[in-house]
Amino acid sequence: MLIILLTDTCCDRSTKVQGYETGSVSFSCPYESEYLNNIKYICRGNQPSTCLQQALITSDHKPNRQFTLTDDTASRKFTVTITGVTQRDSGSYLCGVHRNTGLDVFSAVELEVKVKQVGSFFLHDQLTILYFTKVNILNHFFFYIVILLFLSVLVTVCDVDYFTDRHLL
Repeated sequence: MLIILLTDTCCDRSTKVQGYETGSVSFSCPYESEYLNNIKYICRGNQPSTCLQQALITSDHKPNRQFTLTDDTASRKFTVTITGVTQRDSGSYLCGVHRNTGLDVFSAVELEVKVKQVGSFFLHDQLTILYFTKVNILNHFFFYIVILLFLSVLVTVCDVDYFTDRHLL
C-alpha cells in the first residue's frame, strides 16, 4: 500500500524581517526573468493553494492603505512595503508570482514587529501616560471652571443680600 501525503505549505527557508510598531517595513521578493510580465502578490500565512485568493495586494491593483507593491523588472524583484505595522502584523507571508500554467512560484518571509522602546518606557506606556496627563489637565480645568462659577454665584448672591440689607436700613 502506497500513501502519498500532500502538504499545503511552502518554502524550505524564509527571509527574516524585523520592524518596530508604528513604523514601516519593506522586503524584496526575487523572481526569474521569465516572469517579468506576470502578476506578483503577497499574502499572509504559508498556504500556497489559497494565497492568490487571499492576496493583501497584487501588482495589477492600486496600493491600499497599509500595503504597497512595486515591481523592479530591471533587478527582477518586487518590493512590498507595510506601513503602520503593529505586533499583529508579525508572522508568515508568502511572495507569489502567478504563472499562467502550473503552480505559482513562491518565496517566504517571516516578519517580526517589535515594540519601540523609548528611554525607560515602552512607546505604548508613554502614550498611556500622555493620555492620562491630558485627562488630568482637562479634569483640573473643568474643576476650576466649576469652582469659579460657584464663587461668582456666591459672590453675586452675597453682594445682592448685603446691598439689599443696607439700603433697607
